[in-house]
Amino acid sequence: MELFLLIKKIEEIINNFGSIDSLINLGRLYYKLVNYNKFIRLYIPNNLFHIYLNSMDAILYESYLGDEESNNITEYLKDLKKILDEIIELLNKCLLLLFSEDDFINNFITEYYKEPYNPILCIYLEDFIGIYTDNNSLDMNLSIINNYTKSINEPIQLFNTYYGIEFNFTGTKINYDELAAISLYHYTYDKIQKIINDNYDSSKDTDEDN
Repeated sequence: MELFLLIKKIEEIINNFGSIDSLINLGRLYYKLVNYNKFIRLYIPNNLFHIYLNSMDAILYESYLGDEESNNITEYLKDLKKILDEIIELLNKCLLLLFSEDDFINNFITEYYKEPYNPILCIYLEDFIGIYTDNNSLDMNLSIINNYTKSINEPIQLFNTYYGIEFNFTGTKINYDELAAISLYHYTYDKIQKIINDNYDSSKDTDEDN
């Protein structure tokens, strides 16, 4: 399980918290997240991560006292939710820095013009993006989805609209690859088409036109 998805799962448990089973699952994910220390240091300030650890310690301690529905736990969960929101926001920003829309579009245009013929743009772009997202980490694809859509439901609906079939979301890496691809396709297609059209028009220019 990658870092971004791990944090999202912790947040999901907090949002739907309701029993000792939630605490058990939260504890399991807590220890998994601790094992990501090397990667966390790349993205998340040390002081913020320690606040998270202290909050989790307090929640787990309360649970060991046998009162999983105590007011203390409720307050700790509220605080933890705020911390996780900050961590996810930072992680999103850091991962987005690894993805440059301008570089992506420029690389696509370069490959497009290398072809000995004019490919059909929609098919060529779909294939190009599919290979790109397949080779991304799950964290990167989740970041693309979060930054180019309002929620996971939006790319699912886009998939249904583009392909006319219902998307079977099971939360697998393949699912996120596909949803990142459709998000990126929807967001960049018009921009890329405009660049290609503008280049085509300018190719007709002659010195006499200037």
